[in-house]
Amino acid sequence: MVAVRPLLRVTPAAREALRFAVLPPLHGWAQLAGPLRPAWEGLVGCAVGMLPPWARRLYGLPGCPATDPLVTAQARLLRRAALRVPRSWREGPHLSAARRRHDPDLWTPNGENAEGPVDRASGLR
Repeated sequence: MVAVRPLLRVTPAAREALRFAVLPPLHGWAQLAGPLRPAWEGLVGCAVGMLPPWARRLYGLPGCPATDPLVTAQARLLRRAALRVPRSWREGPHLSAARRRHDPDLWTPNGENAEGPVDRASGLR
C-alpha cells in the first residue's frame, strides 16, 4: 500500500460520497426522529476517524494526536453496544438457520447462544 499512496487523490466523486455520508438526505419521519441524526453523525465520525491520518489529510479533515485513541475507544463501545442487541435483530433468518443446521444443540430457538450472546471470533460477551 505504501507504493500506491503517492498516487491516491481525492476525486470529486470521493468528496461527494463523504458529503453524502456526513449529511445524508433524511426524508419524512426520519427528519423528525430526534436521535437519528446525532446517532448517524457519531457512526460516520467514527468511520472517518478510523481512516489513517494520511487519508484524513487527503480529505482536508482535522485531526489531532488524540484522534486515534478516541476513535478506538468509540469503536470498542459501539461494538459492545451492538453485541448487546439480540442476535435475532442483528442477523437475518438465513444466518440463524445456518447456525442451527451447523450446531443444533448450541443454539436456542430465539437464536441466542445457550449461555448468552457471544462473539465467536473474540469469545467476548
